[in-house]
Amino acid sequence: IYVPLGLAKYNPKRFFIATLTGKLVLSYSIVFISHHLGMSLVEPYLENITDVTTVYIGIIIFGVMMTLVIVLLLRLNWEKILGRFVPWTLDENNEK
Repeated sequence: IYVPLGLAKYNPKRFFIATLTGKLVLSYSIVFISHHLGMSLVEPYLENITDVTTVYIGIIIFGVMMTLVIVLLLRLNWEKILGRFVPWTLDENNEK
């Protein structure tokens, strides 16, 4: 939805306010639902675990994997990738 709004020259201030409001509502809803329903969904999986070290190790592994994915996404040459798959998105006037 971001690209079509940019192409339509949508007002950036209105876009930011609408996006921020939507993200806040979505985040609050997720936290509220997770708080009230989360433990009843997670508790059956955790009741047989006597040593919580495996849970901590899983959280650490997940954090490392997410960090690696973010670093990879930041290091990719998106201009080259976009040029290969969707070349009309690149502006010929901004050649380096």
